[in-house]
Amino acid sequence: MQMKVGTPIVREALIALQGQGFVRRVPNTGTYVTEFDKAFTSVVYKTLNGFASRWLAVTATAAPVDSHPNR
Repeated sequence: MQMKVGTPIVREALIALQGQGFVRRVPNTGTYVTEFDKAFTSVVYKTLNGFASRWLAVTATAAPVDSHPNR
């Protein structure tokens, strides 16, 4: 699923996950998951949900969302 979230938001989320020890960042290589278990998935969900909520609060408009775009 593509959420159209900018690079800065993803970078902040990865930094937060790195600070909690769930990912390892290797310069000029990438970011790697250090452990993948129930605790990891819970933290990832909460972290990304928090960043997404803040992003929506900043970017959302007061215009209603058309649930039927083909009308």
